[in-house]
Amino acid sequence: MPRHTARTVLCSALAFTLAAAVPAAPALALDEPIEMVVSEDGDHKTLTQSVIVDAPVADVWAAFVTEEGYSSWAVPHVKIDLRIGGMMESSYGESLTIGDPANIKNQIVAFVPERMLVLKNVQAPAGFAARETMDRLTSVFEFEQVSENQTRVTVHGIGYGSDEESLKLIEFFKVGNAWSFQQLQKKFPGD
Repeated sequence: MPRHTARTVLCSALAFTLAAAVPAAPALALDEPIEMVVSEDGDHKTLTQSVIVDAPVADVWAAFVTEEGYSSWAVPHVKIDLRIGGMMESSYGESLTIGDPANIKNQIVAFVPERMLVLKNVQAPAGFAARETMDRLTSVFEFEQVSENQTRVTVHGIGYGSDEESLKLIEFFKVGNAWSFQQLQKKFPGD
């Protein structure tokens, strides 16, 4: 299991579905560049980020949806109930106590094995964005086989508005998601 410090843990997979105040952005040195676009449709904004990972799609999928896989790069502790309506509950503390209000809980809205995963945050620790803002946000992950040993992972953060809190969340996720992608690339360093 990777070493998790307070700073790196706050920027891990949490960044895909939550926002938090981090003291400084982590340094990024990605193996593959991240494609990043903020698209707008009136007051609605979507943050889309994508990266190539040097691993087959089955391995990358397992890194997202199995407890062993997810805890190897994203969070130190996680419990995953992979089914529609199931939960991904994670903790950045020394252990995971299911139901702890400090845990992050993401509901699995939909998934297509090795192709798509849709998550909706249902619980964030105190001090995160307002619940009404979080209720608007959904994360859609796409997994695309680029070659036998490469997978493109794309995350679409949908539901942002033009309000100040949404704009701050977008800026946080630009950095946080990039950091998470870097951790995923480190898990699969390639040849």
